[in-house]
Amino acid sequence: MTTFDIIKKLSSDRGENIKDVAKKLGFGENLFYKWKTQSPTSDKLEAVADYFNVTTDYLLGRTTEPQLKHYDDKTFAAIAKSFKADNEAYTQLFESLPSLSDEELVVVNNMVQSLIELKQKKS
Repeated sequence: MTTFDIIKKLSSDRGENIKDVAKKLGFGENLFYKWKTQSPTSDKLEAVADYFNVTTDYLLGRTTEPQLKHYDDKTFAAIAKSFKADNEAYTQLFESLPSLSDEELVVVNNMVQSLIELKQKKS
């Protein structure tokens, strides 16, 4: 799906049309149509993401998850502890780097898991 298609769907889901959304954001009413052939600027893309409460990656079609996953501190700590215990080589790497927060460890864990899944799909 293109950015235009994603915005069109998000607008439709809200009972709005894309021209009205563009006007509400202070854009020209045909801006989104231009995004069919032109890349959006980061400031406008960010404004649209904020309006729909989605990530810019979702608008760009880089992910199918509209929002970032949010974890509470307890969940971050549990994931980080599990990641450290299950991945001794990574733990050694992290110990040689400046201290990473539990949230940063979760991000790294998600990246590593994505790479593992990708490698398994290619095998």
